[in-house]
Amino acid sequence: MTLRLPAIFLDFDGVPYEFRDAHQLLADFFTEVDCVLEEIIWFTSMRSLAEVLSDENRALLKVIQDAKPQSISTLVGEQPRPSS
Repeated sequence: MTLRLPAIFLDFDGVPYEFRDAHQLLADFFTEVDCVLEEIIWFTSMRSLAEVLSDENRALLKVIQDAKPQSISTLVGEQPRPSS
């Protein structure tokens, strides 16, 4: 005989979540963790991280953050042309 618990409601950042047992809660939790881990960028060394975070790349990331371009073409339009 399986004991059924009444539904328990939690609120995660304004999103209501209902679960009836710990197994469901853990399964859903680890599904979310997997989704988050897929979005993380892993670096194999501090050197590779430093190469990505060069001054030029940080400036580009700042432009992307501020402009929020919808495409690469739009992003290119936001960038100042290098002087030759």
